[in-house]
Amino acid sequence: MTRAFFVLALSFVAACGAPEGALTLGTGVEAFEPLPAGASLEVVAGVQGGYHAILSVRAIGIEPGEAARYDEKNPVVDFDVYRDGVRIDDSPALAFGLAPMDDDSFVRLGRRVVLANEHVEPFDAFDGAALTVEVTLEDQRGQALVTSVDVVAEVLR
Repeated sequence: MTRAFFVLALSFVAACGAPEGALTLGTGVEAFEPLPAGASLEVVAGVQGGYHAILSVRAIGIEPGEAARYDEKNPVVDFDVYRDGVRIDDSPALAFGLAPMDDDSFVRLGRRVVLANEHVEPFDAFDGAALTVEVTLEDQRGQALVTSVDVVAEVLR
């Protein structure tokens, strides 16, 4: 009886497939705030003359790693920002652990993504620019998830 149940369970999983993962782009340092298509993305002028945006990600169906410390088993998270199809951020992919949420999802909050190249100069003209923000996450199992959202730059001084 136990063996028959086990075979039936395996058949069900094979037929339905493993649960798929999903990513949601957002902002926020204290709490996750989803970033819907067409939303304004705050771009901040830094004290050293650079510009940055704060991005966050919420993930479902991934191996979250260790949120409180560096661990080589943490997912690799890469935020990229594009303007007119050209990548304008200067932020590397990093291994981040994701913190658990109440709804079986995991989040990484408050990643400062530095924007730097001729496509963001001059800063005043950057206000209102159409941007595409993309995030890629790859967990220790090799599962890679990607999502993107089109937003509008809102320059804060």
